Amino acid sequence: MPSRPEISGLDTLIETILVLAMSLRLALARRNAGIFRYLRTPDIP
Repeated sequence: MPSRPEISGLDTLIETILVLAMSLRLALARRNAGIFRYLRTPDIP
């Protein structure tokens, strides 16, 4: 594959978006785990 500047720029943009999406998904998973842990403990005995 020829390394053209616009393709490499697009690749870095896609890579940045993927890294941001992965970190956001990890943060959401951590937050959801906290919410599920809170929901799993019943307030009413």
